[in-house]
Amino acid sequence: MHQRTASCVFASLFLLSASATAQITPGGFEHVSSIGVEGVAEIVDSYDYGRRLIFTNSAKAEVGIVDISDPSRPRYLGEIAVAGEPTSVSVAGGYALVTVWADKHEIGKPAPKFLPGKLYVLDLAARGKPTIIGTVDIGWHPDSVKAIVHRGQLVAVIAIENEPVVVDSQGIVIDEDRPGSPNDKSPAGLIQVVTVNVTRPAASRVVDVAVPARALTAAGCLYANDPQPEFVAIHGTTAAVSLQENNGIAIVDILDAAKPSLTRVFTLGQVADRKADLTEDDDILFSETYPSDIDGVKHDLEQDAGGNTVTPGLRFPDGISFNPDGTVIYSADEGEFNYSGGRGWSAWSLEGRLLWDDGGASEALAVAVSHYPEGRSENKGVELEGVTSARFGLNEFAFVLSERGSYLNVYDVSTPSSPRFVQTLSTGISPEGIIAIPQRNLVVTADEVSGTLSIFRGKPGAVVPSPRSPLLFSLDGPWAALSGLAAGRYGNYLWAVPDNALPTKLYLIDINAPYARVWPLFDVRKNGVPTRYDGEGIVRDDSILAPKVLDGFWLASEGNASSNPNLLVQTNLVGDVMTEIQLPNAIDPAADATIPGKAQGAIGGQKIRSNGFEGVAMTGDGRYLVAAVQRDFANEFPSGPRYTRIARYDLQQIATASGRSTNCNGLRCGGDWDFFYLELDSNDGDNWAGLSEILAIGDNEFLVVERDKGIGVGSKLKKLYAFTLDGLKPDADGKPDATDTVKKVLASNVLRDFFPYEKVEGLAITKNGHLWVGLDNDGGEVEPRLIDKGRFRNPLRR
Repeated sequence: MHQRTASCVFASLFLLSASATAQITPGGFEHVSSIGVEGVAEIVDSYDYGRRLIFTNSAKAEVGIVDISDPSRPRYLGEIAVAGEPTSVSVAGGYALVTVWADKHEIGKPAPKFLPGKLYVLDLAARGKPTIIGTVDIGWHPDSVKAIVHRGQLVAVIAIENEPVVVDSQGIVIDEDRPGSPNDKSPAGLIQVVTVNVTRPAASRVVDVAVPARALTAAGCLYANDPQPEFVAIHGTTAAVSLQENNGIAIVDILDAAKPSLTRVFTLGQVADRKADLTEDDDILFSETYPSDIDGVKHDLEQDAGGNTVTPGLRFPDGISFNPDGTVIYSADEGEFNYSGGRGWSAWSLEGRLLWDDGGASEALAVAVSHYPEGRSENKGVELEGVTSARFGLNEFAFVLSERGSYLNVYDVSTPSSPRFVQTLSTGISPEGIIAIPQRNLVVTADEVSGTLSIFRGKPGAVVPSPRSPLLFSLDGPWAALSGLAAGRYGNYLWAVPDNALPTKLYLIDINAPYARVWPLFDVRKNGVPTRYDGEGIVRDDSILAPKVLDGFWLASEGNASSNPNLLVQTNLVGDVMTEIQLPNAIDPAADATIPGKAQGAIGGQKIRSNGFEGVAMTGDGRYLVAAVQRDFANEFPSGPRYTRIARYDLQQIATASGRSTNCNGLRCGGDWDFFYLELDSNDGDNWAGLSEILAIGDNEFLVVERDKGIGVGSKLKKLYAFTLDGLKPDADGKPDATDTVKKVLASNVLRDFFPYEKVEGLAITKNGHLWVGLDNDGGEVEPRLIDKGRFRNPLRR
């Protein structure tokens, strides 16, 4: 697959095809709904004929229950507390089995006593919440469980990982979980097979299946005395268990659950060379070769906790899954150390023969749809962590999760050794668990960081995105972090600018179709050299300083209150910087103090913090630039209401007939600024509120995004407010009052539109009058969502 041309690989993003089969055979999948929970969502399974979900929530020491009888309207039903950290859950025979780590070690404390973990047995028969009928003592640190009904008995296979507990000379646990330490006090991991007594769980039979040192050594695994089983998959009476830190898979025969046997251990080896981005430099360049460039010269080699060099490119599988007929094992090759993992996924025979490897195509596809997390380039890239497979109708599918890219890739694996890419689906943040429910035509992910469950449904034929929320893609290079939007002068296009997650470019987005192509067209250049700004806003240049031949843009660049000033940057159409306008140094410590300029400061002398310019707009006459300041100045309003500022700059200060005014030094200009206040909806110091975009909607009327920092159920504020500056006077005393504070009018609440994400940061009204709202996806860490809110009606004129 990795040898195909880029156009062939990416074409399958849009030409989703299915055989002419019965309607129950999907051609692809679509997002139906998401539900947020307090805490986290990690491992998920289903019961009641796929109408209910049960998931682990380690942050709250419980498992939660969700009703998905109507997948478009999931309902949270409640939770069941457990004594410890729930690590996994599996359903079979009307029971849910939950593994619990009951004696977890703590950094800075003495080593634990390594007391048994617990297998909770929950009865799912009741219409209400499941009930705990008992527990089974199991190994110290259980990490994964899979349950089946075999010969009329409930049987569970459990991976007892027993992660390292490394202590110092005083016997105190230190922050070290890499394998290989001579000071690791944890017992060796193992596999346990439990025949559950559902009437008296404490009397259940637990059989240990050791993974002996000789088997690990013979297979070429890395740590003969430390198996560290990670994840369990079962087909029939064969269990496969990933040994992540050992880069291997163990096969266990459970035909006789009373006498299970280890039949095979094999290593997954090292991936072949593939193009990759191996440098975290706020740019995505697949110009290096992985793993051969991890040579100790171009990039440092990694070491384990014992000081041993780790071979780069070893797969270190996490999640594994059988294909539906049990002849192939799929592995999500997440990695363990930096510069490890396959940066993709693989297919294996049960004898350990490599059948297929994605060759780096997973990361190339992630770049195309802006799901590549550049900040993980020096770690393990997209980190494919989970995989499952199931038969839907006549087709077999594999579903592969990226923990760091927050997406789900779907493949048709009807030919198991030759997967065919179908589509990429955005999930919540950091998907950890997945369950396929083919009897209901559903797939569900459990998203750890956002604390969400994302529900997808199969559809016959091609799955086409909604024009209201098109799938954004590029065939022309990396793109991400759309932090400002502007409507094109002609046609149904948007211009956009990224923040400092990537090099500053001018992006053009074609929004005429359900597939919206992004062109990273022009580098922003200063004196002919590509330069970097923290782009947080863009507006077409209709100002009194606009070029007479080809227009251009004004960009808002956010400062950091130390070395990078807040700037409004004028460029021509192809990205050449023409002017930079700074705040006065008395307001922004990073501004050039030699350039004159005045503005009314805070009454207490506070200065702007690192949350500065977040968007730029222009008055209808082209005379004024108007910028949104994200937050109040540093410690300005310690209690009571909080206010931020709308900053206004009169371009006549530098629009002189003879050229640059005395307020300028080269491209950089200063001058005087006006401030107006805007009261924020929240004064929460942690989940703080601020502005993240501004858009002109009239001659002196504006629309802003006001949002908090929350994600998932912690996201409370994502609103669009309109206001006018008419009738107001600029701040003259450093205190907000009725004369200098805008009156906000709610235009739209976009909380549900952008759930469960944080950074709503783009606004534009296109030529047809539609309001588009965009999401900054943090440089590829989450979905790059863009939503058409329909024809905009100015609430100030209703």
